[in-house]
This record gives sequence, structure tokens and C-alpha cells, in this order.
Amino acid sequence: MDSGDVEPADTEDDTGGDEADPLAVDDDSDGYTENQGDCDDTDETIFPGAEDVCDGISNDCDEDIDEDALDEYEPNDTVHWSLGIVGSDTIELDAFLHSEDDIDRFDYSINDGFIDLVLGIRIALSGFTSDIAYKMTIVEVASGLKVFEEFKTAGVEELVYRHNDSILGDESGMYQIQIKSLGGYGCSEPYTLTISEDSFLP
Repeated sequence: MDSGDVEPADTEDDTGGDEADPLAVDDDSDGYTENQGDCDDTDETIFPGAEDVCDGISNDCDEDIDEDALDEYEPNDTVHWSLGIVGSDTIELDAFLHSEDDIDRFDYSINDGFIDLVLGIRIALSGFTSDIAYKMTIVEVASGLKVFEEFKTAGVEELVYRHNDSILGDESGMYQIQIKSLGGYGCSEPYTLTISEDSFLP
């Protein structure tokens, strides 16, 4: 046989040595593979750079959980939200503490006199649905005096402060409500802050 007609022996291993790396395949079509940092390649909403919404997992694969899930009152560590002059209109808002270092601050003012003779102001923190240890502090802004400070304990359904302790007192001024955690936090566990009229009489 002419040596020119002899086919060379097949020396390649055909047992799968050139198969694609499964970690280099974008299984959920979100633009990222596991090799590129996708920590759940079965979910197209989870990939590096995704918005970390309130769902208890790290959507952006950075191991921090829910850090982008901010309510309308955040960032409240530097911003003091003004609620204006409180009185006849009920104010109710829902917010949450996004970390154990978060402090929500709400400023309000009182024009005393008529209010003090007829009714007062009731401030209530409620909506407790977990073991988050909330603390509510109310400070008179001008003096820095704490007029109220209390924290949620087991079985407590709301923390309440009333601006009507004395019919002769003048409580006019600017106040600040501070809400923080002594343990626990989470965007899935909002609290409710309510400011409303409070009758001085029983």
C-alpha cells in the first residue's frame, strides 16, 4: 500500500475533553455567568449590579442583603424629615430601619395655647411584627432635652407619648422624633408612626 494513502492515527481523546465550561454559560440569560460573579444562575433577577430589593437575599451578589431597599424617608441618618406644625390633621407614615445603625428622624412643631387648653398631641409608634427592639426618643430641639424615651419590650403593641401633661404648661416649640433599633432591623418589618389629636379629658 502506498504510504501516501495511509490515514494518520486519531490521537485525540473524544470523551468530552473539549466540552464547554458549565460555569461559563449564562443559564438564566441575565448577561452574567457564574464565572462572571452570578451567584444564582437560575434566577434572571440576581446578578452583579442588580438592584438589591426587599426580599431577604442578595440580588447583586455582594453578600449584603436588601441594602438598596429604602423607604421614602431614607437616607434618614443625615436628613431630618419635617412634618410641619402638628395639630388637627392626623399624620401617619410607614417606614423601616434598614440597619442596626439606622436612625430615623422626624421634626415637628407645636403652637401651644389653644391646643393645650382643649386637646393634646398623641405620638404613637406601632406596627410591631417581629422581635425588632425599637426605641423612640423625643427631643426638644432648642434645649436638647429628652422629653420622652422608651423602648419596645415583649408584649408591647405601641410606644406612646402625649403632649398634654399640664393644662397650664406651654409646650410650643420644635421637637424631633428619633427611632432606632436596639437589636434587629429589616425592610420587610415596617413600623407605623402616627401623630394625632389627643383629648385632654378622659
